[in-house]
Amino acid sequence: MHETHAEKGFEILDDRRDRGTRHVERFGCASKAVRIDDAGEHLHGLKAVHYHSPKEFGHTARHAKRCAARKKRTTLFRCAELCCPIIGIYSEVCRTHNSLIQTYPGALRRFDMEAFKPSGSRDVADDAAQNADAPTGSMGSGVAAGDLLTTDVMIEGFAQQIALRLYRPAGASGLPILLYFHGGGFVRGTLDDADVAARNLSTRLPALVVSVGYSLAPKYPFPAAPEDAYRAALWSMTLGRAFGGDAKRVVAAGHDAGGQIANVLAFIGRDRGDVRLVAQALFAPMLDPSLTRLGDERRLGSDITAGECAACYRAYLPDAAQRVHPYAAPLESMRLAGLPPTLIVTAQNDVLHIEAEKYASRLIDAGVRTQVVRYPRISHAQIANYEAALSEAVRFFKGCFEAGA
Repeated sequence: MHETHAEKGFEILDDRRDRGTRHVERFGCASKAVRIDDAGEHLHGLKAVHYHSPKEFGHTARHAKRCAARKKRTTLFRCAELCCPIIGIYSEVCRTHNSLIQTYPGALRRFDMEAFKPSGSRDVADDAAQNADAPTGSMGSGVAAGDLLTTDVMIEGFAQQIALRLYRPAGASGLPILLYFHGGGFVRGTLDDADVAARNLSTRLPALVVSVGYSLAPKYPFPAAPEDAYRAALWSMTLGRAFGGDAKRVVAAGHDAGGQIANVLAFIGRDRGDVRLVAQALFAPMLDPSLTRLGDERRLGSDITAGECAACYRAYLPDAAQRVHPYAAPLESMRLAGLPPTLIVTAQNDVLHIEAEKYASRLIDAGVRTQVVRYPRISHAQIANYEAALSEAVRFFKGCFEAGA
């Protein structure tokens, strides 16, 4: 295998001769990605992969080449998945952890799967409307939790007033601003669901974290949520200084549907020219309303299913024409150049990890500095508050800030 990398583009994790060399792509460009030169196709479309040894690599390259010759995408995906548990290749992309994965018990919450239930078993519209109308706290309330202050405010959104919850270290100033968007499949979720991640990021970055209570479908379908995100970004850049924020260092992050909203905010900011994101971190994002790039939920042991994702997209995108709009289907967009450096975090036991990794490949091809991490034995719900994933986001954001200094 031929490897090339930028001078500061990769961090060598292990260069022992008998085990091969592993790298993590930090800020390398597309032409510097590690490639499988011998394979006709790339696993899941990615050009940067992890391998254990030349012998194991050769086995997987030959396997992938045979699959590619059959011209069957599903077979190629199956090749990638079957090779992972057997020889370790592609168990995580770019960022490789060799130690046993330990769960962060204080952070994990069981994902509310009722959010994804089809309308036949539960009324999604009633759930979303009830959730959207729920109280979000008093205007301007401030509560100190240790050295972290939280403040709830209401601002004017696209179709209604929306709630923001601000997290910041006490007494700090000049903080980067991190806009965080909770998950819930566009139809559920609250600011409380994002509390663990927001506190973690605010404390460890440190940053002024603005958790956004965006409008939910089906009461407020597309484009309410991304337009709410845009208004939250403008508010944060204008008034964030009063809470210790630095409007020149703005980043975004989100989980599940929130991952798409964070990414679409980068699209909107690029297109309108008034919101410049320094970087973005997408945790198990929903990126493809066509649902044509999902994994096998049974084989992966996924905690979400294709049917549940479809129900969410039907509520969020009631007009079929909306499902190809670049602000609703980022994976289908033909204009990815100009997006900020991107961290994409995926979970092995999640049907969405294939489309997220495919999107990473497209970002790399477009020249966007991209880092991809897949964590084994982690589910879609767990990745939102997973300690290792949040730590990776902190490292990624800090690196982007240093690179732009």
